[in-house]
Amino acid sequence: MKKIILSVLILFVLISACTPAEPTPTPTSTVIPTATNTPTPTLTPIKTPTPTTTPTITPLPNQDELKNTWQPVVNGIALQNVICPMIIDTAIKLQNDEIDSWGALTEMIAEALFINAIEESFAEWEPEPEIADHKYIILDHNEVLKDVLADWFNDEITSVDVPGLLEDECPQIEADMKVIIDDARAHGMSDVTLKAMLLEMEEGLEEMKEELEN
Repeated sequence: MKKIILSVLILFVLISACTPAEPTPTPTSTVIPTATNTPTPTLTPIKTPTPTTTPTITPLPNQDELKNTWQPVVNGIALQNVICPMIIDTAIKLQNDEIDSWGALTEMIAEALFINAIEESFAEWEPEPEIADHKYIILDHNEVLKDVLADWFNDEITSVDVPGLLEDECPQIEADMKVIIDDARAHGMSDVTLKAMLLEMEEGLEEMKEELEN
């Protein structure tokens, strides 16, 4: 391979050497161009950047004030959302012989105490106009729950009747709870504050259960 490349190079050199020299061109006079007036470039003015507007940050409403305003209705409807299924659960356990009549009566008393606690907390409470309707919705639910427990306690109905009497009430309580919580958010309450309120309610409920059990 090296020999072939070397032979090609030698052949190229030989061909170049045998090429006759081109005649030397006769020099001609060079024409010097006449200078012309070069136009002065136009300077484009630099645009001043438009200042950007800093967005205004709206401060979060006072959470302590909102908590004081909304806590009664939020806690009240949340407690009812626990009590209503509890009453149905007590009736079903009695039907299935998971508890006896005495056990059912003990649970019914506890449920009645929770309902009464809501009513007492609302007795002298005058809410702000924007949440007054929520107060009366909760009191209406309270009446339904109280009537079912009272009729059951007085043997006007049996445990078999209880689930049917509350099958529409429990979902309605849950739906009203969502409305109240959404309304509280719309008035500026943060989810952190809402969760803290519900946690306090849950802890209070557990304390009441422990006191009843002891």
